[in-house]
Amino acid sequence: MRTRVSFVLAGIDAAIVDIVPLLVRRWRELAFADDGVLVVDGGRREGLAVEAGTHPAAGTRYSLVTVGERAGHFDIELVEDGDSVFAARIEQRGDVPIEFELTKPARRAVLRFAGEVDGPWPIGGHVSGDARIDLDRLPGDGDPPVVMSIEHPRLVGDLRAFVRAVDGGWQVDVDVHLRGNGIHRVVLAPVIMFVGRRAVRDLIDKVAGELDAVVQGLDPVKAADRVARRFLDSVARYRIQT
Repeated sequence: MRTRVSFVLAGIDAAIVDIVPLLVRRWRELAFADDGVLVVDGGRREGLAVEAGTHPAAGTRYSLVTVGERAGHFDIELVEDGDSVFAARIEQRGDVPIEFELTKPARRAVLRFAGEVDGPWPIGGHVSGDARIDLDRLPGDGDPPVVMSIEHPRLVGDLRAFVRAVDGGWQVDVDVHLRGNGIHRVVLAPVIMFVGRRAVRDLIDKVAGELDAVVQGLDPVKAADRVARRFLDSVARYRIQT
């Protein structure tokens, strides 16, 4: 199955890529007490806490409990924070761990994931993949700056997002290719065709709406502050909310 989804991010230009190092800085600036992270109103949220190490040094491990639309319990480890690389490992309990790496200065962000997915056939099994964002090619007319691949015993897929400047913003064209893996190609073809296409379009439309809400305007500082504020708002006030 091949499909293309297109959307426009209004009021955005290349300066927005500065949001990535700004978000790393916002993470470093977080202050912690013994029982949680401190927030701007003077209170604290117990849902984000240091489990081992000293924030924000490499090797520090955190526990994160979120509420709302993305409720979950996560384990976070700050793997590296050096002159050239910022790297972290995030694992939602019971889900596939994700490794995030950002080269500095912020030229490329990479996500890697690999783990077991529980569930009946055809969902269960080992899944792995990666996503790469070349920030210095946003926007551009050449190779896609956003590339993603995924592999599962019964499904493989890849995504390429082309980003080009248009009047008042960026035009984003997302090409997705999903197909059955090996002997499952023929069996799963009808499912992918009729169910996968709609699921992919719905997911991309949702992500596009969230991106548009975050990057409104051209100020990366305000955009980074908006993301940081939304993140802290999602942290559980008390650990009992797991």
